[in-house]
Amino acid sequence: MRMRNLGLLAAAALVSIAPLARAIDAPHDQTFSTGTCDNCHAMYQTTASGAKDFSPGCVSCHNGLTSNSAKALGFPWVANTDQAKPGLQGSQHSWSGYAKQAGAGAAPPALAALASKLIDGKLQCAVCHDLHTSTPTYTPDRITSVPVGGSITSGAGTLTLVTAGPSTKAWRIKIQAGGTYIISHDFGLATPTWLNYVGGTWQPGTDPGTGKGYTVGANETLDDGATVVKLGGTLAAGNFFDLYVAYPLLRYSMVSDAFCYLCHQERVMDHVRAGGRDPNYPPNGSNVFSHPVSVALNQNGGGYDRTDLLDANGKGQSVGDGKTTNDLALDGGQVRCTTCHAIHNGRSNSL
Repeated sequence: MRMRNLGLLAAAALVSIAPLARAIDAPHDQTFSTGTCDNCHAMYQTTASGAKDFSPGCVSCHNGLTSNSAKALGFPWVANTDQAKPGLQGSQHSWSGYAKQAGAGAAPPALAALASKLIDGKLQCAVCHDLHTSTPTYTPDRITSVPVGGSITSGAGTLTLVTAGPSTKAWRIKIQAGGTYIISHDFGLATPTWLNYVGGTWQPGTDPGTGKGYTVGANETLDDGATVVKLGGTLAAGNFFDLYVAYPLLRYSMVSDAFCYLCHQERVMDHVRAGGRDPNYPPNGSNVFSHPVSVALNQNGGGYDRTDLLDANGKGQSVGDGKTTNDLALDGGQVRCTTCHAIHNGRSNSL
């Protein structure tokens, strides 16, 4: 079974009706709405116990995304078919099943901030994600509306995303007459705020207003100082390009799969324990054993681990079968949970 392409744990979750000023992630930053969450979302469903399950609010958007970039993250998400039902169906982690699942080696998260978000013992998107705050220690995987290296068009003009910066931000880059552009970060509002380029800095301004000059085909660093785009083609006044850079807004760090371990502690074992040689965890008929994680290949000294991981067709992964989305991925040379499993885009059969 193959379920890689971690793809970022991308589902932003609605966790409370918090002041919108705290929202940091496009499209939750007023980019595409007037600022009222229920313009787009049925915020929650009330369970039989009276608890509020916010997952329906998340799924009300995430079940309708069908672009190629969205499919790379496992979208669309349809509750009846896409959630994991071990041994039966599903292409991603369950967002509504019970947190305690003996067969999956799962228990309620060992962190009160997460466990408090369980709904009658069940998961919801908000157990893992908080669209209003984010753990800053996990930022290698950026969700971008334009893939890095990809382009979007406006008229005969193009914009290519060269580099995605480390901050969460949405942009509208609007071309003006005279070969300049201005920027807005809240372009979905009825009256957007525009930034003009004055004296070498971006300042609140108007549309039209003083813009920044550009050279067709040259790299252009945006106002966050890190996101780089390239304007090309035939650009004309009125062309505009929309993009955003965002993160999975996790409640806990995913570095070295630490988030997985909060619920799947039973699966966390090195090759010594997995081999039944840990005196503190003997094979006594009740202890459960699993594949070792957080260890390197051949760490047990057995000499039977492959140095070139295999693809499903039996070829070494370095040669490959042409399907990169199901490739096993070591993390710093170590086997992790996410070497084999993805959260929101599982491929169960690479053939």
